[in-house]
Amino acid sequence: MADFTDLRRQVRSLDGFTKAAYVEEVQVLRMEAERARRWRRVADPRESWVYISGGDATWAVDRASRVGHHDPVAAVTFPPLHSQLVGWWLFHAWRSIDLVSAGLSAHEHGTTSIAAITSRALIEELGCLVTEVRQIKAAWEVVKRADLNPVRRGELAKNQLGSVLARFLFATRMSSKPANAPDATNVLTYIKKLDKLSKSSKFSEWYDWLSDASHPAYGARLVYVTNPMRHATGAVMLRFHSRSPLHLEKSSGERVDFTYDIEEKAETALESCGTLLIKYLKTALSLVDDFGLTTSAATLTSRTYWRNLLPAASGDECACGCGPWAQSIHVWEGGVQDLPPLNG
Repeated sequence: MADFTDLRRQVRSLDGFTKAAYVEEVQVLRMEAERARRWRRVADPRESWVYISGGDATWAVDRASRVGHHDPVAAVTFPPLHSQLVGWWLFHAWRSIDLVSAGLSAHEHGTTSIAAITSRALIEELGCLVTEVRQIKAAWEVVKRADLNPVRRGELAKNQLGSVLARFLFATRMSSKPANAPDATNVLTYIKKLDKLSKSSKFSEWYDWLSDASHPAYGARLVYVTNPMRHATGAVMLRFHSRSPLHLEKSSGERVDFTYDIEEKAETALESCGTLLIKYLKTALSLVDDFGLTTSAATLTSRTYWRNLLPAASGDECACGCGPWAQSIHVWEGGVQDLPPLNG
């Protein structure tokens, strides 16, 4: 059985880091101009609304800060997008924690059928996270590096990041989905992306084995039987059936484990994908923080939420932990965090 000591430590750390995290996700919806005018007349001043208009439409958000009232385009655009980014990241973090923890528990208790299912789901989660991080990074690069006035930059952010996040948040494969809901990405697309980025076929090979083991098929039947052992004569082949993996103990006390194909695939996928997920989550959070600090999103709203970090003075440490603020990348037209290689 694999050791998993380092993976256990990493997932415990991630669990503690996110246990008290929360965010109130804000979606800004288009209002007809006349409806917006009526609302301006009756809105409670204590709700602190700000508005931006274009053509026959208005966009508005409540709980703007004093700073936000001086820059309504930024207040309507950046805090809502930041709340969506934080929520997107927390979904992937919490799902990764749950899947890795379940996989570790399954291996500890010898329930290989559950280990196979959780390792298969981990490969899917890794593929989804890697794909989405790359799309968010590409959209944020377009917005951050553009040399535009504040109004145009806000429009670009809504068009680039807003559309990407909306697709992630509401895409589904359910047959009963609303007509305007986007289709979720086919999971095999994620697996092919992992193979392409890693320049190997290991992810699809693991996924094929574990998918077969997750259904009542040949792979599932291998969960409870040892790999075959052939007699020296070639006349007889033996396989041992057991609920949990078997091992032999020699008279010397030395332990000899039987080999199980599905157990080995599930363990290898768990260790590799679990480690990569945590690595990519760290990079993804750096992108979320870069958006929040570059846009000063937390200064534009009175809402409090996890990762509502504030820009620092030039001589102070950056709140995201990247080092001195003066050396950080959180400036318009600056660079964007690189993604780690897909190996391990």
